[in-house]
Amino acid sequence: MHYLKTSGAKPFSHIYIEKGAAHHPNTQAILQKINYDSLIYIDDYSQIFNRHHQDFIAQKRSPNLILARKKQDFYYDGSPYCENFGHARFYYTGIIMNCLYDCSYCYLKSIYPSGHIVIFVNNEDFITSVEEDLLSSCEPLYLAISYDSDLMALDPLTHFLGPWLALAKRHANLTIEVKTKAGRFPISDPPQNVIFAWSLLPDPVIHLYERHTPSLATRMAAVSQALRAHATVRFSIEPVMPINNSARIYRDFIDSLGKQFDLNQLLDINIGGFRISGKQFKTFYKKDPTCPVFAWSLTESTCDVSYADSDALIRQIERDLKSFVKPEKIIVYQTAP
Repeated sequence: MHYLKTSGAKPFSHIYIEKGAAHHPNTQAILQKINYDSLIYIDDYSQIFNRHHQDFIAQKRSPNLILARKKQDFYYDGSPYCENFGHARFYYTGIIMNCLYDCSYCYLKSIYPSGHIVIFVNNEDFITSVEEDLLSSCEPLYLAISYDSDLMALDPLTHFLGPWLALAKRHANLTIEVKTKAGRFPISDPPQNVIFAWSLLPDPVIHLYERHTPSLATRMAAVSQALRAHATVRFSIEPVMPINNSARIYRDFIDSLGKQFDLNQLLDINIGGFRISGKQFKTFYKKDPTCPVFAWSLTESTCDVSYADSDALIRQIERDLKSFVKPEKIIVYQTAP
């Protein structure tokens, strides 16, 4: 099975396995699906993932795979750079570190030393920790499980998503968000308290900034499958990235969405610009100084780095959406001044 389109390089040619994860059933199932060249046993994933002086960009062109066991910290407080959609209890999990895709704007290059992918095979321990710690009360909980990777895109390899859907069915006070750019939706009976949030941008923007990702048409086909299955679907138009003729390109993009879908069937549509903390931005630039992200004017506030003129484009997108969807379904992410 082929999991990543690369420029002639073979993905996952080398697989590193923690000795303590070697006999886990998920490890064995994953190994059966990959045509690897070398299998290397290690004591701890950090031996490979946290080494100094790695070339993140080169590794993203041909990533290796690290299979490990997570031993602690199965969930984290939600990031202030992400929308919590009004939920006071907002958390996320990190079951997989790094992504199949190679988006130029991705913040992961600013927080991870390596471009290799780490899969924590003990998915069941994440679920148990969330269930015992965060779901012990009846208070509403918003849990993002696909922040640091695209869980849906990797599900043919891991089959991790099913147990999380089962957790959602057991707990009505839980809302799970699955953020994705995937071009497939194989789920026949999705729980209504699981939000499948598709990241959508115009095709020219995808071509410029989102290497190895499915096309807009492929993602829209997957959305159609999800809506036919009566899934709860969110459109995430972010980060809104600059491009030549951006006003026309984004207007045509919104028009195509409005014509293909009844947008009022969606849970909501959120819009946000590129934003990253000043500290992370310095690491981001050092690792990838020729990135197309830097071809446009950026500005730094007390809180983050973003595009100087993105507000006008975001407001245009909001206005254009109002031709197709009720205004209350549109959420514009606002950063602090």
